[in-house]
Amino acid sequence: MSSVFETREAERLKKWDRYWRELPPGEGVAVWDTPAASNVGTHMSWMEPYFAKSLPVLDIGCGNGTQTAHLTGKYERVLGLEISESAVEAASEAHRHPGLEFRQFDILSDPATAALHDELGDCNIYVRTLLHVFPKDEQLAAAANLARLLGSTGHILILEMPHSAGPVFEAGLNQSEDSLPKVRRNISYDVIGANLADGEIAEILDKAGIETVEHGTTLMPSTDRLSDGTALEIPLEYVLGRNRP
Repeated sequence: MSSVFETREAERLKKWDRYWRELPPGEGVAVWDTPAASNVGTHMSWMEPYFAKSLPVLDIGCGNGTQTAHLTGKYERVLGLEISESAVEAASEAHRHPGLEFRQFDILSDPATAALHDELGDCNIYVRTLLHVFPKDEQLAAAANLARLLGSTGHILILEMPHSAGPVFEAGLNQSEDSLPKVRRNISYDVIGANLADGEIAEILDKAGIETVEHGTTLMPSTDRLSDGTALEIPLEYVLGRNRP
């Protein structure tokens, strides 16, 4: 079984690194690369009552770091973690702030997770659309490593695309051949998915020992456009959680 996961890891790394390496330069090129004020900026009101300032904040699946950099205004140490080295290089070049660092990291790597917790201790975690791209048998493994990074004092805010996001993409793509060009680019790289049932993210976290403190739904603005010129808004489900005592 380990060889299966190792093969998947190599394929995932290759796929995402190719995506970021071939992505044209510039802000807003990726479908999710909207200004931070309209994304993580709106999520911070959920985070602030629970994210202790004394703990590092990890942005896991940080991409090119737009959202990560925004967190430096509230927290002293922020690490953006991303499987693609090309994305890490782009993020490090674009965002230079005191207390901000970007690293290559795979949340499915148990040794890397253990080493990171040994280095940093308990962490607060921000995740914006990550687990939905994993096969079912890897989602719980990823959640278990999130729990390891939280330890006994950290909190997590995780936002994921539930299954209900699928019809939104489908309807937009069916409007015309030119609609949602950035989503089409993601599809061509096989870096998009919505295989979580509504409410399933909380269930996965619970199996990993993470209890739900707050739960709800929201919309994620994107940089992509429908055929009539309006911006695509993607349904998200969020969970604010912590490890059970």
